[in-house]
Amino acid sequence: MPAKVVDASVIAAIVFEEPRAGEAELLLKETDLFAPTLLAYELTNVALKKAR
Repeated sequence: MPAKVVDASVIAAIVFEEPRAGEAELLLKETDLFAPTLLAYELTNVALKKAR
């Protein structure tokens, strides 16, 4: 399987069911995913901005 480093914007699109979530899911399908150490903080920041 190919490996990919995931970006917070791609994960956020899926989690928050944004218009391009389907495209984001296809990008991650059948791959080994690696996440940067700061991913949790980045997603928290996205969630806080959406809550405001």
